[in-house]
Amino acid sequence: MEGETKTSPARMFAPKIIGIYGLPGAGKSTLLSKLQPLLGHDRFRCIEGAAWIDAVQDGGMSAFHTLDDATKTEWRESAITSFRTSCQHSSKHGILAGHYMFWKEDEKAGEEVWTKADGETYTHILYLDTDAATVQTQCAEDVSTGRRQRAVSSLEHLEKWKRNEREKLREVCYKNGIIFGTIKPDEENDVVALIEDFVEHNEADNTTRVLQQLENFSPLTSSKADTILVFDCDKTLAAVDVGEMFCKRLDGYDGALTKIFRSMGYSHKAFYQAMLLLQEACPSDKVATLYDELARSITIQPQILHLLRQAAEKENVGVVFVTCGIGRVWQKVVEREGLLDSVAVVGSGRLSQGIVVSPEVKRRVVEYLQEEHQARVWAFGDSPVDLPMLKQADHAVVVVCDETIRSKTMEKALGTAIARDGLQARQLLLPVFTTPRLSPDLLPAISSEELRVQILSPTKLKILHATDEPFTKLLAGPTRDSSMAGAALRRAHRRVGEYVARVMLPRITGLEEYEVESVQGIKTKIHRIRDESKTTVVSIMRGGDPMALGVGDVLSSAMYVHAKEADQLKAAEVVGQSTVLLCDFVINEGETMVKFVKRVRELNATARIVMMAGVVQAGVVREDSHLSKGVRGLGDVSLVALRLSENKYKGKGKTDTGARLFNTTDLEKV
Repeated sequence: MEGETKTSPARMFAPKIIGIYGLPGAGKSTLLSKLQPLLGHDRFRCIEGAAWIDAVQDGGMSAFHTLDDATKTEWRESAITSFRTSCQHSSKHGILAGHYMFWKEDEKAGEEVWTKADGETYTHILYLDTDAATVQTQCAEDVSTGRRQRAVSSLEHLEKWKRNEREKLREVCYKNGIIFGTIKPDEENDVVALIEDFVEHNEADNTTRVLQQLENFSPLTSSKADTILVFDCDKTLAAVDVGEMFCKRLDGYDGALTKIFRSMGYSHKAFYQAMLLLQEACPSDKVATLYDELARSITIQPQILHLLRQAAEKENVGVVFVTCGIGRVWQKVVEREGLLDSVAVVGSGRLSQGIVVSPEVKRRVVEYLQEEHQARVWAFGDSPVDLPMLKQADHAVVVVCDETIRSKTMEKALGTAIARDGLQARQLLLPVFTTPRLSPDLLPAISSEELRVQILSPTKLKILHATDEPFTKLLAGPTRDSSMAGAALRRAHRRVGEYVARVMLPRITGLEEYEVESVQGIKTKIHRIRDESKTTVVSIMRGGDPMALGVGDVLSSAMYVHAKEADQLKAAEVVGQSTVLLCDFVINEGETMVKFVKRVRELNATARIVMMAGVVQAGVVREDSHLSKGVRGLGDVSLVALRLSENKYKGKGKTDTGARLFNTTDLEKV
């Protein structure tokens, strides 16, 4: 288009700028010379920081050494910025050898030469962790051969310098969102593989690889699984954190993961960094032994293990463990428990495994199971990391373990998710005497037995209607007459509610006897709806209110509440009740009813739920309908309707049922 200019491909290129850091004499220059041909001149530019300053600054390094500290900092910042620009223009990734600090042996502390521009430019930094004796030898050789003028320090000072520099550099990288890792000399092939991963890794491809792993999961490939249980692992399946256990068994790494997440949050980059740290902490030849040791120390919560074993016997139920932690350890636990054929494990661990599991990846796993496999997903988690998948799932369960080990930030995050994002979840206390995360009013409790029944024994929707009954034709007539409105129409709806409650509801709930005194002054027994005094009649506003009033006329001792939206139902209105009656005169697709049923079930795991309507669109009662599938597995749920209708017409504006009931048609849009 006229006036527009296209951005050149070079300017669109976002290079990775990778720093190679280490003590003077650690072998950075030698490593760079090996990396350049291995990585390719067409894709990478490898150069020492001093050489770059010498090439781009007037006077080069000779002039640089004459400058005061403030001006040296300006030159360093100018150099790193120009290096990034050069890489961008040439569409190459950059590898630059540099220094974090210089430290003379007779000084108490080192001189840090890291700049603000370094923090803004580097995407990754690799620290060349050469042992002090080798550094000392190489410095001495440089001096003796005249290659470089270096101070030859004692082994004690070199060790102190390296340890101090490495950990300060790690900290500053975390703070600036820079991926940090350590490497060893003479392992250039491993370094090349690491750098290639830095360049190629991205969130989208990572998610694709995760979902591809699930495609090989037999319950999914057989197309039999309509219910999938997705479990977080650490502090959910068992009261342990494998990542923390891993680090505690290695010198110098206790608490290392906490430092990452404190600086980087729970981002994809943070979990990539955590994988790199775990890989650094334990060499590949020792990791398998450590994984075995960790797996042997893990005991799955007995209640959850019982559920997993029963789920394994169901063809229509699959289980996925998805962990941001070490997946291979949990795989070993699954193998030990004999659940290999019924449980898929998706987890992080080492970069060579090719995937990183983050909170967003967990959410995408749930979404994928829902959309691609049409599964009803139950998600189980314990911490803020699990909230995205809990919000995505059809049913969310917060597993609450002992206070001494559980997440300290979950209460606030969970409260926000409920209040702001509309999360509807339940809490499973393991063991049962554990202190709840939140008040049952906000986060209703569910027992492991209630979970088992709802998940493994899903009942089909029970449907009762009187479409072909002669009395139905008499009751339905006035409700279908377009000339009827206002009080007359409300009376017609109320009569329908009374009929459905008096004639049809007892077939669902049954009756109970109670004793009264007759007009003759003698005790006699009469009948009412079973558990009437422990029943809640919910009037779904506003079209359901007249019918609900008719239902309430029959159940005189029942609680009567109004709700326009499902989340308006309060725990006090549902908790402890035996029966909840959801009243709306018209059910077209069932979306509203599904929301109300789920809300009731979150507040009360065992109550009988009865949806009551005057007219229901016939397609709604099919097994593959939104309503039937939406309430499946939610326990005792029934639908009672005066009649079914093949008519798919849905009133709008002046023909809206609520508008006609309350004479507000003149206020409605046509």
